[in-house]
Amino acid sequence: MEFIVADREGREIGYLSRRRELDMEIGGENDFEISLPMEEFLSSGYENGYRIFCEGTEYGGIVTEIETHTDDKVILRGDTWRGLLSRKVLAPRDGESGLTVSGDLNEI
Repeated sequence: MEFIVADREGREIGYLSRRRELDMEIGGENDFEISLPMEEFLSSGYENGYRIFCEGTEYGGIVTEIETHTDDKVILRGDTWRGLLSRKVLAPRDGESGLTVSGDLNEI
């Protein structure tokens, strides 16, 4: 599976290296953890707020934590899309009618 990396504004900047270890929990904790070699992290420019996703699937999320280790690796963590949605309540303001949308969530 190839994972795309996008910046904070959603602009795609490349693919996540296959040299990574990925642990994605869907349906339980709804979070992810990606372990990368330090050299790759330094050359990539990954930051908090970056998005990582596999196109056409629900797999992905937003990086919210970056942890470095002395054994020359970096761990990126964050909530999956499902995890983010589980913490959000979308409701109209008092006195307003709701908004209805349809289509692909990525395009909406």
